[in-house]
Amino acid sequence: MGGGRRHGKQAAGAKTCSPRHTSPVGADGTLYVGGDRGLIAVDAASGGRRWQRSYGRDTWPTPAVGDGTVYLGSNGWYLWAVDAATGKERWKQETGAAHQSSPTVAEDTVYIGSEDMSLRAVNAATGEERCRLHTRGKVNSPPVVADGSVYVSSQDNFLHAVHT
Repeated sequence: MGGGRRHGKQAAGAKTCSPRHTSPVGADGTLYVGGDRGLIAVDAASGGRRWQRSYGRDTWPTPAVGDGTVYLGSNGWYLWAVDAATGKERWKQETGAAHQSSPTVAEDTVYIGSEDMSLRAVNAATGEERCRLHTRGKVNSPPVVADGSVYVSSQDNFLHAVHT
């Protein structure tokens, strides 16, 4: 966008919870953004803050949204599920490892990679761990679900595929 000309008009703006924040993810007219210490929900049309939740630890991975729930990993060894409308905690699972990977939601399962060299699959409704794939390197990339399989790359220089 050179030449000093502006293209387009800013529709809305909102102050985030920190100078370092995740990519926003949107659903049902709301944007969700994580940051150094929490998560905020912003009205996509007005930019007004709907709610904010503090976690006390860095929440760098981009959140995922599915069926009215926001899922978020953190450097504080937890995976959270919060109500998308209110920010109220639905469940919190201690995983024992930091998460640089963004979670992915598919059907009734949340997939997330972690610094302990594993990919976890947890029940989206309860947070109960269903299974875990161990790799030989940190799993910092977000998992992708396609054609009945989960794909994730790891710092072991492999692309792993797991049939769901």
